Amino acid sequence: MPFDFNKKLDRINNHSMKYNVFSKELLPMWVADMDFESPDCVKQALIQRLQQGDLGYTKAWPELNESIVSWCKARYDWEIQAHWIAWLPGIVSGFNMACSGFNKGKVVVQTPNYPPMLQAPKLSGQVSSELFVTFNANTQRWMFDFNQLETFLSDETCGLFLLCNPMNPHGTMLSENEIKKIIQLCKQYNVQLCSDEIHCDLAFEKQHIPAGKFDPTAITLMAASKTFNIAGLGCSFAIIQDTKIRKIFTNQMKGLVSWPSSLGLEATFSAFQDGEPWRIALIKQLKVNRDLLVNSLNKMTINNKVIFKTHLNDASFLCWIDCNHLESLTKQTAIEWFKTAGIMPSNGVDFGAQSFVRINYGCPEFTILNAIDKIKIHLLKFN
Repeated sequence: MPFDFNKKLDRINNHSMKYNVFSKELLPMWVADMDFESPDCVKQALIQRLQQGDLGYTKAWPELNESIVSWCKARYDWEIQAHWIAWLPGIVSGFNMACSGFNKGKVVVQTPNYPPMLQAPKLSGQVSSELFVTFNANTQRWMFDFNQLETFLSDETCGLFLLCNPMNPHGTMLSENEIKKIIQLCKQYNVQLCSDEIHCDLAFEKQHIPAGKFDPTAITLMAASKTFNIAGLGCSFAIIQDTKIRKIFTNQMKGLVSWPSSLGLEATFSAFQDGEPWRIALIKQLKVNRDLLVNSLNKMTINNKVIFKTHLNDASFLCWIDCNHLESLTKQTAIEWFKTAGIMPSNGVDFGAQSFVRINYGCPEFTILNAIDKIKIHLLKFN
């Protein structure tokens, strides 16, 4: 039975954040969850748990941990052990725990970046060393400079590198050589590596390389939440081989970080055990959406001048759009222009970048077509 990724999902009447924060007149394409039903295997697992009537505290069970072990082996040829897994209620708590546990005063963090990651160092009283990620027109890729990275890591007050891979919002996935170079530099300067890899299972043409595969001391943060559209259930995990590092990390939970929800654990188990066919079909749909959106945006003009610059990202369902030309021609900020067109993207300012927006294309194809039509209609006012 084929999976239906063009089914309209009612998210207005169930208090979803995506559809109920901003004006209902705007097409919501901002926060990073998808407008698809979660896999049937996940829904059935949750129904079964609800029918049992037990929604009390739940600990991770052996089969759950083994589903992570099997997933990492099958997807990444990464052989982990169950006791390396530390369960969390979300990725954000994970990288904040890393900031607290490895605090020397400074944290290296990429920018532009996911807003909670940009904010994490200051929440533990530290200073951010902002590692600028820029677009290379020759490689058609967003990437940071390793010389700048080494400069930051060589500072004796730097205790942590918060890596986002695949990158949010750019969608860049690092190569094996790049991961190994990062690991080598962190070892050289005694800096802890924490890698947020929440989007790793949504890779398109390239193969993701987990940091922990080549660094036993790395903190590798993962979850089923983005991949299987279960972010609202509050469940993720860290994989940490080194016993000492794992203890420092988990000690930060005491009195501050809760255990994952029972339904989050059930959903994660079902997703990793039975959700692979759905994931493969999802990626095919996301690739169609990505190509349609990117190719359409890059052809749009005002007075024959191209107004958007974007690219085919390596992973996930997020499109990062350079609107500098749009702003110079319309004298409006990018976010206001899109809102006037009837679309609510994420504001690039929140990610540390003026003149950018991020559009979520994890939705039925008809939503992408609707967004393209809204933009084209709005463009008529300027041509």
